[in-house]
Amino acid sequence: MFNKMKKFNNKSRYFTDELNKLGEWMKWFLLTVITLIIISQVSHIFLTYGG
Repeated sequence: MFNKMKKFNNKSRYFTDELNKLGEWMKWFLLTVITLIIISQVSHIFLTYGG
């Protein structure tokens, strides 16, 4: 029983490491997408009301 838990713990630790790597990548990806959306929205507003 204890041995099984130990094995599972190692697996979950590996999974967490992978998730952290992915999370780091996803964070930057989402930040980039959100920034692009905000920029396009803002420029659209400026074009609509400014021009």
